[in-house]
Amino acid sequence: MGLKSSEAPLLSIIVPAYNEAENIPRLLERVHRALQGISYEIVLVDDGSFDGTSEAALASARSLGAPLVLIRLERNRGKIEALRTGIERARGRYLAFLDADLEYSPEALPKMLRLAMGGAELVIGFRRDRRPLRRRLISSGARVLAKIMIPEVRRLRDPVSEYILANKDLLNRMPLRNYIKPYLPLVIGAKKVAEIEVNVVLRDAGSSSFKPKWILQYILELGALSNWFTARYLVGALIALPISLILYPYIGLLAPFIASLAKWALIWKEITPAGVLLAKAAALALKLLADLAWPLTALLELIAIHLMRRIL
Repeated sequence: MGLKSSEAPLLSIIVPAYNEAENIPRLLERVHRALQGISYEIVLVDDGSFDGTSEAALASARSLGAPLVLIRLERNRGKIEALRTGIERARGRYLAFLDADLEYSPEALPKMLRLAMGGAELVIGFRRDRRPLRRRLISSGARVLAKIMIPEVRRLRDPVSEYILANKDLLNRMPLRNYIKPYLPLVIGAKKVAEIEVNVVLRDAGSSSFKPKWILQYILELGALSNWFTARYLVGALIALPISLILYPYIGLLAPFIASLAKWALIWKEITPAGVLLAKAAALALKLLADLAWPLTALLELIAIHLMRRIL
């Protein structure tokens, strides 16, 4: 259902929407205005809305003359299923993903498209965040965690942004996973990634669907994407602790370094023995100099271990 031309467009903008009737007309207007002169389609997936989202989209598209592909799901299936449905129906060579809440600026789409046409397999809109402090802290925390745990994304300013434009071949090769940050595997797997700055503001209408339980789910997803490096390290640390306690009366401060080899045995594919020993030395030095509590020292050592990956 929808208003579309018979020719395949250059760009498909996939918009998952759930009860976004207030935002959809403004979204379509801003996208249509930003993409003047560019062959595009908007693939709107109404994820079981009951507030007239589909009707608002059709009325706005007719008024603007905007190319709209409207897909109505009978019940709410969640964002990932809505995105997958949109990808299946999209006809463009390039696919952009845009949330219906207008927190991300549609005006960045032309520049993102130019970067993709210039050879980037994936273009990320890195956030210039103007939302309230709480939202900025959550986003910053997610970004820092990803960079600590996944070395492949450290070169990027905002690897967990949810505003991306990708070559359709990449999405065919790497289908979306049911993740809190569904585009992160694409960021890791893309051969050439480009970034541009985009403004992010708080939505004007509707309410955020953020749930605190997503934080734990996100951390588990990072663990899976990093091949459970952190979990394997922690198991090694639990083995190393009694070894260190047994050896300490005999060899003193050498004991934690010898015991660290138990940690390295479980993560040897990702880091050299020198990296493990340097992380231990840094944490031990901080403990002795600043008299830090053991849990804080252990946390600092874990962070150092992650930073040593792919360096040593």
